Amino acid sequence: MNEGPERMTDVPEPLITVLTVTRRSENLSRCIHSVRAQTYQGPTRHLILVDDNEDCHDAARSESVPDGDILFQFRGPSETDGPARLAELRNRAVTAAGDTWMAFLDDDNRWDAGHLRSLWRAVVDNGADLAHSQRKIYEADGSPFLREEFPWGRDELTRRAIYAYCLVVGVMSPDSNVMRDQMGMRFTWIDLGEWLFPPGFLQANPFGTTYDAWDWYNISVEDKDLPRAVFNSGMTVAATGEPTLHYFMGGYTNSAEDASVYWRKPQEGSPPGRVARA
Repeated sequence: MNEGPERMTDVPEPLITVLTVTRRSENLSRCIHSVRAQTYQGPTRHLILVDDNEDCHDAARSESVPDGDILFQFRGPSETDGPARLAELRNRAVTAAGDTWMAFLDDDNRWDAGHLRSLWRAVVDNGADLAHSQRKIYEADGSPFLREEFPWGRDELTRRAIYAYCLVVGVMSPDSNVMRDQMGMRFTWIDLGEWLFPPGFLQANPFGTTYDAWDWYNISVEDKDLPRAVFNSGMTVAATGEPTLHYFMGGYTNSAEDASVYWRKPQEGSPPGRVARA
């Protein structure tokens, strides 16, 4: 007998704070409406941190986002796009969110309406500490990503080699844009937008803010260390098995140099290899 729905009614659905860090206004309305369309029965708060962009601030206000849920962070002269900057902003958003369950939705992505509810159901029904979903990958124009390569890699050989590995472990399939992210594999690419984190976890495991040329070449970004932090915490993880995150290409990890958000290659002379994480 399936006891899932009965078990759900026994556990109060807590406040979930959804965090969005944004510098691009063109898709922000879609992101906001995606959060508002959630069928999760508990309370939600959408906290938007604007990265020095007045258009994003105006777009959030035009969607009637309360002023208290819009944070604005100015940039200094030397601050540019990339995981170090984004990590700092995400850490600030986590601090502002406080002691709540947390999920992240980037400004260019969206969720199925049942995303948050399915994550909470996975936590409760499995007695887990946190949960993640899977995702569908789309090109920037909204068409399904069906290229026979892994979406992230600095060269074609790398993208095709990782794609072959993903086929073997069942993460990717030919003629499908579903990416079945999972913890139990040698490499894990669970996107930040797939997770539901319990109170206190991200405060205890902040995003690292130091990156170098090795990280740039390997596209090792601010959420890559999260699965390791989850594993080291000893917490139990549940997976919904549902691709409820819609991930759109065109973010800073896969943008052209003339894009509005772009991770620039570190200057020559940067120290090789990893450096200490903050």
